[in-house]
Amino acid sequence: MIICVTAAEPSLDAPCEEHFGRAPFLIMADTDSGEWWPVENRFPGPCGGREPGAIRILMEHGVSVLITGRIGGTGQDALEAAGIRVFSCPEGMRVGEALRLFRAGQLGRIA
Repeated sequence: MIICVTAAEPSLDAPCEEHFGRAPFLIMADTDSGEWWPVENRFPGPCGGREPGAIRILMEHGVSVLITGRIGGTGQDALEAAGIRVFSCPEGMRVGEALRLFRAGQLGRIA
């Protein structure tokens, strides 16, 4: 399974980005192989309407789960339609910690 965590920087030590549509990086993690890789979000922005581009990136990478702080209604609906489950990353948490907590079943679901 491929998991994506929104991130401020391209690192597992980076803080999770609070808002999906504004995340400069999307950290992809393969639960089967343990590999991870950063993907630059080509569509970040302060306004709504950027989330559909970022959702395309998730779909291109075969993401099943997104971990982020918040997501707008448009993005939430589109992710649900794409079959991508969304989980909440508490403010200030690091990407690696969010992945660990998700695997342990300790993150709450947003959508």
